[in-house]
Amino acid sequence: MEGSPQELFHPKACRFRIHIMASLLNRIQWLLQPWRIVGFVSCMVGVSCYALSSNFNHLLGHWNPLKISLYIICSTFFSIIVLFAKEWPRSSNPQIKAQFIFVVLMFTFIYTFFSNKEEVKKPDAYGPISFAAFTVMSWTPYTSFRHALNQDPHDEGTSPLAAPQPPRVSEDIVHSFKFALKKLHQDNWRLAWELQNHLNRYLTDEIDKIPEETLNDHNFLVDEISPQVLLELHKNANLMILGQRERDCVDEYINSQIHFLEMCQSELRLDIFQLQQKENINEEEIIKKWIKLSSIAMRILFPNERRLCDRAFNISSISDNCFMQICTKLTKDLLSFADGVADRSQGQSGYLPNILQVLNALNDQIIPAFNSLFSIQSNTSLGSETITVVNRLRLAIRDQHFKGLEDLICCDERPIPRRGKTHKLTVEVMNRLRDAFQDRDILEPILRDYPKVLVSEGMSSVSAHVAWIIELLETHLEAKSNICWDGALGCFFLMTNYLEDYQRSSWDTVLGFLKLDNGNLTAESMTEKLSLFNEHFYRIWHDQITWFDGGFETELREEIIESVCKILVPAYENFVAVFRDVLPEHADDYILYSASKFNDAFYGFFKGFDWY
Repeated sequence: MEGSPQELFHPKACRFRIHIMASLLNRIQWLLQPWRIVGFVSCMVGVSCYALSSNFNHLLGHWNPLKISLYIICSTFFSIIVLFAKEWPRSSNPQIKAQFIFVVLMFTFIYTFFSNKEEVKKPDAYGPISFAAFTVMSWTPYTSFRHALNQDPHDEGTSPLAAPQPPRVSEDIVHSFKFALKKLHQDNWRLAWELQNHLNRYLTDEIDKIPEETLNDHNFLVDEISPQVLLELHKNANLMILGQRERDCVDEYINSQIHFLEMCQSELRLDIFQLQQKENINEEEIIKKWIKLSSIAMRILFPNERRLCDRAFNISSISDNCFMQICTKLTKDLLSFADGVADRSQGQSGYLPNILQVLNALNDQIIPAFNSLFSIQSNTSLGSETITVVNRLRLAIRDQHFKGLEDLICCDERPIPRRGKTHKLTVEVMNRLRDAFQDRDILEPILRDYPKVLVSEGMSSVSAHVAWIIELLETHLEAKSNICWDGALGCFFLMTNYLEDYQRSSWDTVLGFLKLDNGNLTAESMTEKLSLFNEHFYRIWHDQITWFDGGFETELREEIIESVCKILVPAYENFVAVFRDVLPEHADDYILYSASKFNDAFYGFFKGFDWY
């Protein structure tokens, strides 16, 4: 019963068949070497003529059945030995060995010729013919096909026939290999179209991930290639390798598949470098397409090339080398674009989202796939280049947050605003510091590896860098207040600009007690949080109530109320509502003031009313 197409064209089955065929061709060509054929024919002629010569009858007497049987056996054995003989081992005197046989045969011929000269009345041609045939036979192991290859028989080293020489590759095999590559190239056009069809929804942003059914079908591209093309490619590629044409075979295959990857980029409209030449497309859109190309290459195209290389070549080292060279160009292009993003981030304060997108794609898609696809031995160069690009992006993120702020503060020459209002520099710096705090999970390991300031023990790297920027800002603002023509205005300017610092130092801790941990909404934890909130809120109230009496500047008071109350009051109302759900019967035993009363009391606090 015939096997299924999958079984017939399975890589292991194909390797076994090609190995058997190559071994058979190798052995036949080894046996059909000219010197073997000449030696075998000479031996047959020699033993036949010698049996008919008068020399044989003179030495051994007339024929009888026993002599005939023994002679046939010995002659057959001797002929087989000649057919399967090896070349003379390489040595400094190989000619002596051949000449020794020649001398022995000549001595035998001369002896038999003179010993029976008187008995022989007519000339006997069989003796000289057998002598000539044996002479030719004795020289054939030495005059082997090594001379046809123009090799020096006196070279040092072991005999090339210690193992059978590989067969030479005929032009028919080379032609068949190139024809199989041409057929594969034709299939590649169809594969690129099929890939575009599978990924159309992903490419048009209807979905944000590659469809799972496409990712789960690991062989959907390879299976689209004609099995006959795969078989012909495998057979002829390995025949070329056995025939010492590996370089030609590998180069042709690599160039073909590199062209396929370029074809896919064009068909999918993800050729990044062509997109960069267009004037009507912004960089955010190009980064978006770069991320798609990275995902498709690492999760579909490169795994497909890995399987195809394994199908094409028997030897794993050749398969690994082909795969690495095919994927290197596209991988370098992807890394080059990411490196360009790091370069373009210098001097652009709003470039941080672009850097984060590229870095996340590298960490989430390219690096994990790279490590799983490429062997440790082959990925040294690309792996080092990837690490270098990642580190440059991390440094760019650090500088976007803190080097940019340092330059912003030090280069600011704007005057104090009228009436001592909040300086635009303060707003910009605090907004950027807020962004840094939101990105603290990303920034912390970066700042730990590449710090700009000394980090005290027990302090996070982000906190140390935020404190450094605030110190720079305070020093800068104090310098501006000192050159103000009105000393009082200068002081008010400082107080106004410290509003951000006031909110952070006074109310951020209190606000932290109102945050809800969805995984720990127990009566005990909620009660503890409310108790700590009441304690800290009373302390602030007691310490600061006298700061906001009737003489406090009205506009500044309103700014503080808007800044603090719009965050704290809604957080308290939400906390109280959840607390009543968790502890419905005894909630009022712990709540000192309801949500509505807290709102009135808090606004009253900033107007100097002693609510306690």
